[in-house]
Amino acid sequence: MLPAKVRDFIEKVVAKTNAGELTWSSGYDRDVIKTETDEFELTVRDDSAGAFLIFYRSSADPVGYRFFTDSDEEQDYALLRRLFDIVNACSAHFPF
Repeated sequence: MLPAKVRDFIEKVVAKTNAGELTWSSGYDRDVIKTETDEFELTVRDDSAGAFLIFYRSSADPVGYRFFTDSDEEQDYALLRRLFDIVNACSAHFPF
């Protein structure tokens, strides 16, 4: 289960991504997404086994932090799945 502070941050990341305020890069297999700003760096990895790994680093703190959630934590897993889907949809080129 993600700590409340982390979950709140990820919800804000989802909103900013939806609003076009964050840009993302993806790994070749689209199993890793990453965004960097002047304030932070966030990497999320989908391990394809029903779990997400979150790596966070603040520009104000040289220490990196890791968080984990799996499909047993339905709300947290759904939030990160939604983030992945939004990032991938932004990268996809649809004909209309």
